[in-house]
Amino acid sequence: MDRSGFIYISILSVIILFANVIVSADESDKYLQYWEKTHQWESHSAEGIRLLAEKSYNSAAIEFIKAIDFGCPYGRVRYQLGLCYDNLGNYDLAEDYYLEALNKLKASDEPNKTKYLYNANLNLGYIFLKQGEYAEAETKFHEVLKMDSKNVNAYASLGYIYSEKKDYDRAIREYTKAVDINPGNAATQYNLGVMYLRKGNNKLAKDKFKIASKLDPTLKEPTLLETVYSKNRDKEKVSIAEIEQEQQKAKTAEKHLKLGNLLYEKNKYAEALVEYKKANDANPEMIEGYLNTAKLEIENGRPEKAAEAYAFVLQQNVDNYTLRVNYGKVLYDLGKHDESRAQFEKAVEINSTNPVIYYYIGVLNEFANGERYGLGFNSGDAEKSYLNALNIKKDYMEAVFNLGVLYIKIGQPEKAEKLMLEFVETFLDPQLHIFY
Repeated sequence: MDRSGFIYISILSVIILFANVIVSADESDKYLQYWEKTHQWESHSAEGIRLLAEKSYNSAAIEFIKAIDFGCPYGRVRYQLGLCYDNLGNYDLAEDYYLEALNKLKASDEPNKTKYLYNANLNLGYIFLKQGEYAEAETKFHEVLKMDSKNVNAYASLGYIYSEKKDYDRAIREYTKAVDINPGNAATQYNLGVMYLRKGNNKLAKDKFKIASKLDPTLKEPTLLETVYSKNRDKEKVSIAEIEQEQQKAKTAEKHLKLGNLLYEKNKYAEALVEYKKANDANPEMIEGYLNTAKLEIENGRPEKAAEAYAFVLQQNVDNYTLRVNYGKVLYDLGKHDESRAQFEKAVEINSTNPVIYYYIGVLNEFANGERYGLGFNSGDAEKSYLNALNIKKDYMEAVFNLGVLYIKIGQPEKAEKLMLEFVETFLDPQLHIFY
């Protein structure tokens, strides 16, 4: 089972699951035969969605193009094709298909039209932002806010646009809106602190940096006036000379940490891990080395080592909910469900606005005697936890899917059908969270 306890299945598999729950096997077979005969393009669309879920973007794009060639009338397939090119870094084609999707969607009554309009505008905003086309990006983010006035991503992105224009007052207003909606986002708190620093308000800046570092201990008060998460560093630009230069200087914990980060960016994971451990040995109280160690151990398939690192850091940072969430996830991976639950429940006490915490508590409530959906599993509390997650983040598709399966398990097919249809339409259209 993967970390989230979430089962990735193809669209067609979901439809078959549905058919077997709602109608008889014969009826579902007849439906599928009719569907294949009259909607030839849909088989290519479904295959494209499956490949998109597997991050096989080139292959998915080929299937979506075939679906369009076979007469697919829907804007959502153009959107999905744009998403493929977006992930491949071909922003010109991504932009073209997102715009084509918008034109199709505006002229149609297809299912989930509003959601696809919303996602296409949001992703176009990110593309314009990456390319420095701030006026176009600003227009798209305002379109998003017309559809969802509480979209944190849009406000944070507008904050970044105004910071690049050196309009710090407007940047502060936008970042503040984002923080008011989701005070638990460390990056936005930090970016707001940078804006206050640039305005010369050191007191408010320090307050925001303090909040940010409590939410995410890797974020420290900046020594340079630079907004975090505004630009992703290109790994190819990390030169060997940079690494060799840091190796010559690496005598303190901070320098070992910096060298480890450079090696990590160059995909030299084993060497990075050595430097992180040197940083830990040089200064056991500097937690960044342990956090980065845990991240690398997870990527290398050693969750038990990651758990040791998180346990050590938590001794010094008992009120850090992000640490507890990450530690809880690792314990879940290791099958230590009671210990995992304890971490998530403590995290809720510290921060009750994070949907991920409720999701994992929901998953853990599905277990009975070490077996998922075992005899007497806690269906009522599982349902409550998933609903709590969805109240905070209504498009949290992992929670949507698990709640649908839960309703199937306890014999409530009407509720299951509604949730599964929502899953089929929306799960495989992830938004690109660039500045959030």
